[in-house]
Amino acid sequence: MGQLLSLRLDLFPAEICQELSKLQDRSYGFSLDYVRQIIQEELGLPLERIFIEFEERPFAAASISQVHRARILSFPGVVAVKVQRPDVEEKFSQDLQLIRFLLSLIKKLKLQSYVDWDSISLELDQMIQEEIDYRYEASNLEQMAATLSEHNIYVPALIADYSTKKVLTTEYIPGILMSDYIRAASTDPEYLEKILRLNNIDPELVGKRLFESFFRQMLEDNLFHGDLHPGNIMLLRDSHICLIDLGAIGSLDSHFLRYYRRSMRALGERDYDRALDYSLMLCDSLPAGDIENVKTQLTQCYRQWDAKMNIRSLSYNEKSIGSIGVQIGTVMRKNRISSSWQLLRVFRTWGLMDASLNYLIPNADYMSLVGGYFRGAVKRSQLQIKQLGITGIVMQLTEKVAELSDLTTIELRSKAVRKKTVVDQKTSSKLADKAKKLLWLAIIILAWIFLHQHLEIAVNWLPPNQYSAWAESIPNLAIEVWVGILIFWVYLLKIL
Repeated sequence: MGQLLSLRLDLFPAEICQELSKLQDRSYGFSLDYVRQIIQEELGLPLERIFIEFEERPFAAASISQVHRARILSFPGVVAVKVQRPDVEEKFSQDLQLIRFLLSLIKKLKLQSYVDWDSISLELDQMIQEEIDYRYEASNLEQMAATLSEHNIYVPALIADYSTKKVLTTEYIPGILMSDYIRAASTDPEYLEKILRLNNIDPELVGKRLFESFFRQMLEDNLFHGDLHPGNIMLLRDSHICLIDLGAIGSLDSHFLRYYRRSMRALGERDYDRALDYSLMLCDSLPAGDIENVKTQLTQCYRQWDAKMNIRSLSYNEKSIGSIGVQIGTVMRKNRISSSWQLLRVFRTWGLMDASLNYLIPNADYMSLVGGYFRGAVKRSQLQIKQLGITGIVMQLTEKVAELSDLTTIELRSKAVRKKTVVDQKTSSKLADKAKKLLWLAIIILAWIFLHQHLEIAVNWLPPNQYSAWAESIPNLAIEVWVGILIFWVYLLKIL
C-alpha cells in the first residue's frame, strides 16, 4: 500500500511520497526447515531428492520470498530457487481487510473526492495476487524472454518442472547487479572502473540500451517490466543487460497506449502543448478550473525541465525524471486532477529506472533520448511496412487518420470542458455562498451557547425569563465535545 501511495504525487506532497517509497522490502531470511517443508509440499519430494546441490543460506531475501542457489540434474548450470515466506497469504488477507475499511472511510468522509479510491483497492488486490502466486511470474518470464530477445536483453530461463505457486526455479545469472554498481560507485570507484574494464562494460551504452528497451517494451511490445529498480537490473559482459524478478509486468489498454505514444512523441519533438493535450486525455478527472490555465502551468514545468538539461553544473536530481514528476504532481494536486492507474504504473517504472540512469548516464538529455527512440521506431515501422506490403501501407494510413481524428476530439472536448466548467462554477458558487451564510449563523449561536455554559455570559437580546428558559433547555457539553464541534465546523467550511 505504501509503495502504491508513494506514486500519488497528485495526492500528497513530495516529502510524504518519498517516505512512503522506502516501504520496499525486508532483508532477513527465514529458516531452512520451512524451506524444506514448502518445497516438499509444492514439488512432492524431499529437498535432497530434487536438488543435487542446495545452498542453505539464501543469497537474496525480500518482503515475500528468499532465493537459494542450487543444482538439478536436468539443467547444466546453477539455478535460483525462490521460496515464498511463511503465512504470506494469511497476513496479506488481514492487511487487505483493514485497508479496504480505511478506503471506505475515506470515501464516506469525501476526502480527496476527485480520486477514484475504488481503483486503488482493485489495483492493490491485483498487485498482491500476482506477487504471491509465482505462476504469474513464470508466465511473465516466458513472454518477456520472447519479446526482449529482439532488444538484445537477456531474461533468465524458466525451469517449469520445478516451479509452482510458491516455488519458482530459474536459471542463475552471474553478473553485476545495478544496486551493487551504485554502491561501488560511492564506496570504491577505482575497483568498479577495473571491473567494468575487465568485462568491457560501457555505462553510457548500457544506460541508452536500458532506456530504449523500456520504450520499446512499453510503446511497441505493450509488455514491460514494471519493477525496474536497481536490484532487478544486471550488467553482463560487453555492455549487455539482463532483467530479473518479473513478478510485475505491465501492459496498457489500446486507447491509453495510443494517446500515451503520441504524447511521448510530441515531448521528444519538444511540442509541449500537443503533448499535454494527449496527456490530459489520459487522466481520470479533469481540472475544476480553466483547463488552458492548467496547461500553461504544466507547459512551464516542461520548459523549465528542458532548460536544465544542458546545465552540467546542476545535480542529477535537479533534472531527473523524478524532479519533473514532483513539479507536475504539485500542479495536478492543486487543480484536483487525478491520474489514471495506467499512467501511474508507467511513471513508477520511469522513476525506478531513473535511479540507475543517474549513475549510468548522469548528464542524460531525456528529450534527446526520447527523440532518438522515435527515430529508431520509425525505421523499425518502415521495415515492418515493407515486409507487410499493402497491408502495412493501409495500417499506416489508418494511424494517420486516427491521429487527426484524435486532435479534433481533443479540441472539441477542451471547449466542452471549458463551457461546462464555467456553468458548474457559477452554480456551485451560489450554493456555497448560501450554505456558508447558514453555517456562520450556526457558529454565532453555538459561540453564545459556549460562552453561557463556560463563562456564564448572558444573551442580552432576550428578555430575562426567556433567556433563563432557553439557557436551561441546553444540555451542558464538556470542553472535549466543543473541540469536536469546532473541528467539524472547520471541516465543513473547508469543503464549502
